[in-house]
Amino acid sequence: MGHQTADVNRGQRESLVLDIDLRASPGYRVVEQGVLTDPDVRAANTSAQPDRVRPQTLPGPAVDQGRLSVMLPSVSWTMVRLATSADPPTGSG
Repeated sequence: MGHQTADVNRGQRESLVLDIDLRASPGYRVVEQGVLTDPDVRAANTSAQPDRVRPQTLPGPAVDQGRLSVMLPSVSWTMVRLATSADPPTGSG
């Protein structure tokens, strides 16, 4: 079965890089990456703008030599879903 990370960057000024060492678990690849963020840190969904802040699907970073580096934008929540070729396919969403 695949794995998933859910990562938060509370910093208001800088992005962070999350480095994950997967060398002990060979064969993983990124199958989905999503991020919830907005350039305006005070942005919120309202009845007038119900979709002001919403998850965005991003191209996932590649696993390179057993390491995964994920950029976490400032004031964001980021999800990365990993799988191996042995994992059954799943639909997103």
